[in-house]
Amino acid sequence: VDFSLLIGEETRMEIAPLGQVSFRQDGIRVLDAAGECWSKLETSFTNSQPVHIQVFVEDNIVEVFADGRFSLAARLPRQAGRLKLRFHPATSSQHLTKIRVSEWSQP
Repeated sequence: VDFSLLIGEETRMEIAPLGQVSFRQDGIRVLDAAGECWSKLETSFTNSQPVHIQVFVEDNIVEVFADGRFSLAARLPRQAGRLKLRFHPATSSQHLTKIRVSEWSQP
């Protein structure tokens, strides 16, 4: 998933059934389906400029890259089922721009 986001209060990207990624001005966290944090990175984003974010999911591994400066990864507990993406902004004023979702199939 490749997108830009104005980060204000917390925005969550749900990656069902694995878990979710939480984006805040002061940090990014990768959480499992129960809400337990598996990876955390402190950041210093402002809400004046959109942040370019890339999220890669392969099997149960989640990798997050932000603005070419920050990265983190987590291997989450395996969960059965197809992946589904959903965004949960903290307020109605937050929005995603330039979103692109790609699926790779294995040869």
